[in-house]
Amino acid sequence: MSAQVRPEMPLVIGRVDREGRLVAADPALAGLHARAGGGEGGALAIPQIASLARLSRRLGIVISRAVIAGDGERDLDLWVRAEPSE
Repeated sequence: MSAQVRPEMPLVIGRVDREGRLVAADPALAGLHARAGGGEGGALAIPQIASLARLSRRLGIVISRAVIAGDGERDLDLWVRAEPSE
């Protein structure tokens, strides 16, 4: 999965396992996950991204969508691309 805050911002990449645990993440995603209450090796704590990851895995297709995720007092406009892995 990848998320991009703005077109001029770099991609942020993470990987979720079959149980929905965040197993790899760039620092920006790991920080957002932690601020949302997620722990290291725990379930992805950003519901908007987690639901796209589950849908992509269930359907077996790539899904790209805009989502808004809260980060403290601000909202983040993200473009999320979820791709199932084997």
